[in-house]
Amino acid sequence: MLRNNRLPSGSTEILRALLREPHREFKGLEICDAASIPTGTHHPALARLSALGWISNRWDQPASGLPRQRRYRLNPDAIDAINTAIQRKGSLR
Repeated sequence: MLRNNRLPSGSTEILRALLREPHREFKGLEICDAASIPTGTHHPALARLSALGWISNRWDQPASGLPRQRRYRLNPDAIDAINTAIQRKGSLR
């Protein structure tokens, strides 16, 4: 959840990256690339953002023999709240 109504920086970078393409589904590594964050750091942030209801995720149905991958996307109903939280974070700097 949000601590003291503030977004952790990794979450902020993820949200900014997702907002650039709000209707697209992303794989985890695509999120790391788009947000310029190290791999492995995105899982806790994505879990927090999912718990807030700001993003949703699903498992894909890969071709036979390939591993499943989780895909993430913004919840369209949360975009206003996300923008407000990012703006608030920027005003606290």
